[in-house]
Amino acid sequence: MPPTYCGNRTRIKGLSLRLHVLYPALPLSHGYVQYHLRNFYKLYRDGLQYNLTLFKWYGGVIKAEQLLVHDPLAIQHILARDQDAFEEADMFVEANRLLFGEGLIATVGAQHKKQRKLLTPVFSLTNLRSILPRLQHVANELSTKLQADLPSGGGTQEIDILRWLSRGTLEYVSRGILGVDLDFMDAEKTNEYANAICNVQLAPFPALRELRDIAAELMHRSAKDIFIAKKAEVKEMGTDAKSSGDLMSILFRAKSSTQDKLRLTEDELIGQITTFMLGGQETTTSALARLLHILAQEQEAQTRLCSEIRKAKLAQATAQGESELSNWQHINLPYDVLMGLPYLDAVVRETLRLFPPTSMMNRTMTFFGGSRACIGFKFAEMEIKQILATLLSTMHFTLPTAEDVEGKRKKIYWRMDGLQVPVILPPCGDPKTAQVPLNIRLAKGGDFL
Repeated sequence: MPPTYCGNRTRIKGLSLRLHVLYPALPLSHGYVQYHLRNFYKLYRDGLQYNLTLFKWYGGVIKAEQLLVHDPLAIQHILARDQDAFEEADMFVEANRLLFGEGLIATVGAQHKKQRKLLTPVFSLTNLRSILPRLQHVANELSTKLQADLPSGGGTQEIDILRWLSRGTLEYVSRGILGVDLDFMDAEKTNEYANAICNVQLAPFPALRELRDIAAELMHRSAKDIFIAKKAEVKEMGTDAKSSGDLMSILFRAKSSTQDKLRLTEDELIGQITTFMLGGQETTTSALARLLHILAQEQEAQTRLCSEIRKAKLAQATAQGESELSNWQHINLPYDVLMGLPYLDAVVRETLRLFPPTSMMNRTMTFFGGSRACIGFKFAEMEIKQILATLLSTMHFTLPTAEDVEGKRKKIYWRMDGLQVPVILPPCGDPKTAQVPLNIRLAKGGDFL
């Protein structure tokens, strides 16, 4: 893999010099640093092809020694028994600290263990079951916003679903994890934190300076505003706040604990806000957009999935004693029913397996288990399934059909950046702007088996 940016231009220049000595044919006509930064930009814009080209031209550039482990016993030692000896790479931790502050993914050792122990109750099955009904409002609001853009006569409209999914996942995380309502779903209101998160890409080039400014200043300032508002709310609630299961309430209780080992600093608390707002939003947005794109392509799969959701909602309506079943679309599925739908589960898991949102990660230590496993996976899975079940109950999705003057239609292409980013291939669209335009109409009887 090509050399990785470590936040230090001197290191980059030194590395480029060493590469030039080892490989004199390496073209450096624009200067050592400029060439290296341009190559890193290529890595994030079309990473797979860029890597293949480098290997073809130069072979193993860095000549790094790597150990590939597949033995189950060895993996158990790495992830569990001897996990303290196998921490994340320094570059990974420091880069996260610069972007997120003292949050969960930017800490190691005892500090990481303390934070993870305090955060675990937020993502327990008991807590997820309790917050699911409250979060249904976000999924309903997202569905309402999309339907508002449809023609009044019941026709089909091409809509870029990515911008609404991005707002919806932000609101879902803010209410479900942080316990605050930030009105991300109101397009008429300007929210600098929402705009920053929606526009920032984790790839640090070509706008490293802009990313640094946004991350270090705007995001930190906005996260601190959320921190202050939530602190005042918890103080006003008094003893009632002790029963709240959102992240910030739990962390504030820990901050006021008399036990030093349970206390979190203000920087740690603010770091959790940025970590979950940014880290928990982009990947889920990408996954949801990919799922709807695939379902728009695979109409039989969409019909089968819609039918499973409809059957489950009708059964739930009957179980609740509902006399009018014609409004089954508005029935809310309990946690165990939603998570137990077999075809929905298969569609979500297989899509994540084939098209993971984060296809490019630091592989020094993988992100798949042990003490650094994704703490919010079950929350994200619940979010994806709840939003899908809500949207597919009322709307039908197909690929864009509008043609340009040459008779060509828009083709969605998933570019491998830091995340999987959907764009429209030329000549019908902009290959740089993230978007997922799909044709949407209200669901009809023929959309179900």
